[in-house]
Amino acid sequence: MDNPFFSIIIPVYKTEKYLRECLDSILRQTCGEFEAIVVDDGSPDGCPEICDSYAAQDSRITVIHKENEGVVKARNTALELVKGKYLVFVDSDDWIDRDMLEEYRDLIEENQADMVISGNNYLEFEDKTILQGYPVHSGRYSKDSLKTLQDNMLYSGTFYEYYLNPAFWGKAYKKELIIPNMLSVDAGISVGEDLCCVYACLLNAENVVVCENKGMYHYRNIQGTGSKAYRGGFYENAVSLFSCMDRLVREKKGEGAIQALDYNKLYAAYMGAAYYLRPGNGLSCRERNREIRKLLEYDGFRTALNRTEVNTGITFIRKKILTAMREENLFLLYLYIYLEKILVKAGVYMPANGVTV
Repeated sequence: MDNPFFSIIIPVYKTEKYLRECLDSILRQTCGEFEAIVVDDGSPDGCPEICDSYAAQDSRITVIHKENEGVVKARNTALELVKGKYLVFVDSDDWIDRDMLEEYRDLIEENQADMVISGNNYLEFEDKTILQGYPVHSGRYSKDSLKTLQDNMLYSGTFYEYYLNPAFWGKAYKKELIIPNMLSVDAGISVGEDLCCVYACLLNAENVVVCENKGMYHYRNIQGTGSKAYRGGFYENAVSLFSCMDRLVREKKGEGAIQALDYNKLYAAYMGAAYYLRPGNGLSCRERNREIRKLLEYDGFRTALNRTEVNTGITFIRKKILTAMREENLFLLYLYIYLEKILVKAGVYMPANGVTV
């Protein structure tokens, strides 16, 4: 297709089990005005063959095979080929509802939008589906209302809860808006690279539309596949990520907005500690403790921990986790993170914004 409305970018890595469902959901779209650029990021399983078989069946699919360099470079490689007016991103182990592109296109044309954002999405677990909602209201945002959206994105007022989903997926972006911001993200960031780019797009957009609170994107909550795969190095990742975010916030929003970013830093510290405590990550107890201490001693986290007091919108256990991080008490940190996992598994806690459907 010479002039598609959408270019859909799908980075692929070790998702052989789920890739067909992802590509089928794209090919079933009621809006057929798209091209799909599938980037095989050196996947060592059967993904390359699956990608090629789909490209042979449908001319709207283009496949790029490359060496494994991570999801940032995989997405950026696709930019050399995009022809669409708007870009959409889908992870290769996820899937989308058949009317998603049609709804995006209608909203774009009705509102001349630079960016369209889904208000909700689905989290797909092996045994249940959760509708994940966000506090953001549906509607058109421009000028003063867009400023409010920008101000609230990093912190909703409830701890560990974004005002809107910061991920690449579940959105459509005007090509001229997103490409410069994608290329400015440090390719060494492997967790949180979405936040840098999505926030930059939001700051540079003039007209943004949030869909009615209807889930259309299905995010498969399985660690170790596709863009969800991670190989450690949370300290190095955090330094790169928050160097980028600090600079972006100061340039676009001013020093006063840094406090909202502090909450993101605390959440990242929590996620890093939880990762290192996850069974099967291949680390010995000594290595685990060393990495967590290094993470908690990072200046960005220490500053955020020391100047941020969270008293509302936070569970008792997560408040205890923050206290343990502030005091660098690894025993209590382990205890409360494990306790939280047990309660989540038992159904006592639900993921942020989630209701079972």
